[in-house]
Amino acid sequence: MSKWVDISTIIAAIAGLWALAFAWLTYVMSVRQQNENEFLALQSIVEGLRVELESMKDWTGAGGLILEDT
Repeated sequence: MSKWVDISTIIAAIAGLWALAFAWLTYVMSVRQQNENEFLALQSIVEGLRVELESMKDWTGAGGLILEDT
């Protein structure tokens, strides 16, 4: 029994480590893309709410109109 590891075992271990690194990179990139998509969706919702509130300003009297007592 030899104390040295067979070269095929070393190659298999290196290939396994590269596969693990690739899987981790794929996972991190997918999570980053999902977070970016969620951020863009929330940004779109906030922009839509801002536009809605801006259009309601005149209806609610919050448009800066000063009403005088007559």
